[in-house]
Amino acid sequence: MIFLFNDLSLYGQFGTDEEFLSALVWLMGARRRIEKQKLQLRCHRLFLRSQATATRQVQDIVKNLTDRNRRRQIMAWLANKGPFWDDERLHTSDDYLEVSDDIVTDTAIGEAAMAIGTGSLRALLSMSPSTWLRTPIEVGHVPAQEQRTTIPVPNLWTDEQLEDTLGTVEEPLQSWLDLAAWAEKTCSNLALASDVIRSLDGWPFIANAAEKLQIRLKTLDRMKECFTDEGGWNQDGLHLHANHFVGKKAWFTDSSEGEKHEFKNELTFKHPRDPTRTLFCPWHGKVKIQQMRIHFSWPIVVDEPIYVVYIGPKITKR
Repeated sequence: MIFLFNDLSLYGQFGTDEEFLSALVWLMGARRRIEKQKLQLRCHRLFLRSQATATRQVQDIVKNLTDRNRRRQIMAWLANKGPFWDDERLHTSDDYLEVSDDIVTDTAIGEAAMAIGTGSLRALLSMSPSTWLRTPIEVGHVPAQEQRTTIPVPNLWTDEQLEDTLGTVEEPLQSWLDLAAWAEKTCSNLALASDVIRSLDGWPFIANAAEKLQIRLKTLDRMKECFTDEGGWNQDGLHLHANHFVGKKAWFTDSSEGEKHEFKNELTFKHPRDPTRTLFCPWHGKVKIQQMRIHFSWPIVVDEPIYVVYIGPKITKR
């Protein structure tokens, strides 16, 4: 679970500096509780430039704080430390996302919706008072040449809501071994090789990369459940295939013919369930962080699991 500050809930609505600071203190307290549970609250890099009152931006109010420690804490968070969701965003300005008649592309609401739509856990934190005190926030997503889908995004603005949500969140992954154990437990349609993460021995654990690997693995697991009785893809399968297996931004692609020839040995793996056989697995899931890859059996078939034979750094490096 990752929390995002709902930037649209701050639009100059506070009457005084003190009223805004009260809301900001609540948000900082929420951040501490979230981080205590080894989770993240992400905000936008331009938070400091947001309009807090009719005449003052956040940075103007913070700079005038007489409490130096609090001023340093806020500036360290909003100006330097973050984390900032727009540094590594899932959606682009070309994605059409809306709430009622309001466009929410390029906002935390749009980013949370896109993450949820791909299987990640996200929740918004909104400032109170604001016009965004409702949950869930129903976000409409209109992919190119496809029908509109609605994505409900949880939205929190009280201590009680936050505590209830934190009480349901699983412990975040802490290691690559955790990732493999999570996949074994959660993705029942995947058959992982016993040494699937062998190449990650000695690699530092990167939580953001692990989360994206989880999303790719969950997508593969979901694809295995998308067959019709006739053996073709159902509507969900067609949607996943169109969005994640074809096109320039595809998460899953085949290796090039040149790579298949040059790296034939490296792309050939022991069969996870039959030591007398091998599997040639040029198909792979991609994560940009550290150029991570998931190699798996292809095509996906009805009567066998998807064999995941490798999770680690890119194999076909020239």
